[in-house]
Amino acid sequence: RFDGRIVTPPLRWVSSNDIVCSVPPAPFGRQSFVSIEVSSNNSTYTSNDVEFQYDATPEVTTLVPFGGPVAGGTELLLRGQFFRQTSELACRFGLRTTVPASFVSDSLLACVTPSGAAGETIVEISFNGLDFYFTSQSYDFYPQPTIKSLWPSMGQGFVGTTVVTVYGSNFRESMELACIFDSTEVRA
Repeated sequence: RFDGRIVTPPLRWVSSNDIVCSVPPAPFGRQSFVSIEVSSNNSTYTSNDVEFQYDATPEVTTLVPFGGPVAGGTELLLRGQFFRQTSELACRFGLRTTVPASFVSDSLLACVTPSGAAGETIVEISFNGLDFYFTSQSYDFYPQPTIKSLWPSMGQGFVGTTVVTVYGSNFRESMELACIFDSTEVRA
């Protein structure tokens, strides 16, 4: 029995110390805490202070960046609302690869992307490591850009006005496209 009124039969009896139950829908579909009770005869119930927490449905509105190399290792920021900190916080890419996530605030999570096949994949989040919330945001895995050469390969050092053409492969047209000279980033 959840919250003193919703009765759900156990899915499975494991032992005299364990049963498995399916959680009914949240009252009014929002975040709440409800007491959970057990009965062996549908008449008398346990009386204790054990509660189950229903989550508010989180919403992911933006991924930053929107994509990264297939090798993974990109720090991904998920912006949205109704995030909460738990020890099992996770991001899932597609339906298979799950990685730990870090709680930054109730509107910001971070995770490091795993390796993935080239193409877009849906990103989902979980507070308990089992139940994942669908988001409408997808992450684009793409082949790692490579530099083969550049021209010219030298220029004026003090003025910094030399325009360089970089030759290579897997460059992507985007607002974030940049060249990094040592540690100085300039937009392409």
